[in-house]
Amino acid sequence: MMDQYLPVIDQIIHETVKIEQKDGIYAFLMPYAKDRPYRVKPARSLFIDGELALMMGARRIPQEEPAYKQPMTERLNIIEQRWRANPLMVAESYPNECWTFDHAVALAAFKVADRLDGTDHSALCKGWISIAKEKLVHKATRLLVSSFTTDGTPLDGPEGSTIWMVAHCLQVVDEPFARDQYQRARKELGRVVLGFGYGAEWPASWQGPRDIDSGMVIPVFEVSAGSSGMAFMAATTFHDWDFVQSLAATLDMAAFPSRKKGELKYCASNQVGDAAVLYAGVLSRGRWHPVSFAVGETLRRDAAGMNARANCLDSTQ
Repeated sequence: MMDQYLPVIDQIIHETVKIEQKDGIYAFLMPYAKDRPYRVKPARSLFIDGELALMMGARRIPQEEPAYKQPMTERLNIIEQRWRANPLMVAESYPNECWTFDHAVALAAFKVADRLDGTDHSALCKGWISIAKEKLVHKATRLLVSSFTTDGTPLDGPEGSTIWMVAHCLQVVDEPFARDQYQRARKELGRVVLGFGYGAEWPASWQGPRDIDSGMVIPVFEVSAGSSGMAFMAATTFHDWDFVQSLAATLDMAAFPSRKKGELKYCASNQVGDAAVLYAGVLSRGRWHPVSFAVGETLRRDAAGMNARANCLDSTQ
């Protein structure tokens, strides 16, 4: 099975790095990134460095690939240097715009590196969590905000398209805090109506603008495609099987499923949505995933029960 998929992963990583080397960081950023300069020079985006580091690390876990070790280490070293140079331990994704999503991905990448290379970023990760709890939470909900400036001024409050993924990544960094964030998000953003589940993009105490991350938001019910897709991953991460089943029911009802020759396609989805749902399906079975190693023993102990309950993702097929 690995012989089939690892070359595909290698190609994705190779092409991503190639584009960055040829066209620079702006090839992956939205046009407004060029409207003003980055505060920290030279210009780098945590969005790119963190995700590439995690991609390389995730690829190395099932089968070591020496070619990725040095570039992964170099990116993580840059991230660490920039975090330590900032009193709040944050780095820009866009000019003077820091995303909690990207910091959570970077934290997961540090944990991957510790497992693979014997490094120890535990103090760094603990420091980030400590500051985030104090400086980067929304007062009304105690959920982490989605974006902020380099001095910690919030730009956006909590958003479903961010917090579900953040909770998922933080599970291997600080499980109690991650679970707390998931439970708060479930209360503030998780919805189930007549057995159909979905994620709202914003809590009642904060209303933000619709953007590329939120996707389409259906008025009245406040159904967010971006939040609902990410909710799949978070719900399976924290074994919230009732919510997973309700999300699957909504997907099967509203996403125009097409089943042909044993294959399932959701016609209303896209590549990002497909990846999120597929990843949730892998997580639901307790199998390997990029940041599961920290709780691997727990997953193995629970495998039988998880596999039995994971059928909720398949119940509509």
